[in-house]
Amino acid sequence: GGTVTPPPPPPAAVVSAVRVTANRTAQLDEQGTVALAAEARTSAGAVVAGAPLTWTSLDAGVALVSAAGNGSAVVTAVAPGTARVEVRSATVAATADTATVTVVAIPVARVALADTLLPAALAVGDTGTVAAQPLAASGAVLPGTNGRAVTYTS
Repeated sequence: GGTVTPPPPPPAAVVSAVRVTANRTAQLDEQGTVALAAEARTSAGAVVAGAPLTWTSLDAGVALVSAAGNGSAVVTAVAPGTARVEVRSATVAATADTATVTVVAIPVARVALADTLLPAALAVGDTGTVAAQPLAASGAVLPGTNGRAVTYTS
């Protein structure tokens, strides 16, 4: 009997393109999240499974992105506006694609006044402080001001 030498492994697939495959365009509310997915392909169009991809928000003031593994990522809304999120091959710098995420402001359903800074009673001529909290229909406190003007009257 002779020694059998196994054939060499096939050459590693070369990534020639990266494409966003899920949620290429997405809209979400403030504080919302959306999942994105992408895949790397060879010049012949074959999927390169497990190809390392990097995700970057090109507009971090509007949306942040974090890799979630297996070519996917999670985008988290920061403020109203439009953000482009780029996915790139970690091994071939010239291969990239983008998704567009639009973050919309949640409408204010009502405003709550926090009066914890007021004394128990005010005499005529005294002043006190209250703080307005814009609330969504769900009752959740809306983040920041994001262009939400509050006017006080008595």
